[in-house]
Amino acid sequence: MNSKIFNNYIPASLWLTYHLIVPTWHFSFFSLLMLIRALVILFCFIDRDMPLKRAPKYQIAIAWISTFIPTFMEWNSGPSIQGMIGELIAILGMVMFVFTSLELGKSFGVSPALRKPISGGIYSYVSHPMYYSHFIVEVGILIASPTKWNFLIALMAWAFYGLRATWEQKIVQTHINNGHVNKILGLNFKY
Repeated sequence: MNSKIFNNYIPASLWLTYHLIVPTWHFSFFSLLMLIRALVILFCFIDRDMPLKRAPKYQIAIAWISTFIPTFMEWNSGPSIQGMIGELIAILGMVMFVFTSLELGKSFGVSPALRKPISGGIYSYVSHPMYYSHFIVEVGILIASPTKWNFLIALMAWAFYGLRATWEQKIVQTHINNGHVNKILGLNFKY
């Protein structure tokens, strides 16, 4: 039980606490999106399965730090067509994020790790839909609030998404090459 408390409940509590505090700095449409994101992640954290193989500690640290980067984007759009288009795109990205998170279910995780693979739903079309959903939200924010600051934050986030996706693929590929995945997971899963 202690490992479940440490690995599920403590990160979930910290995640929610952070996202309850940040929107009070400057309430906006964006802070509402970030709060929805936090609640979905909280839901996924509570009952997730532990990974079968974890990434090195530096990758875990970078993954966690990079999840907070988009929260520093600013939403400065006023009532305009550009702002409404940006909001619509951000909402579409958030909807994709919610469905992707729910499809992951117990396989949800922030840092790269070997977990039970998901091959249905959106995962049958896209390798890393979670990162795509974040990308879409951030593109919406950039359209609504095209500032140098937001562009810098988005570029940093996108670089980390690419790095994290590469690390995730490497963990899975290493175990595929060694013939461990199906044995470890007890699956007849083809990659």
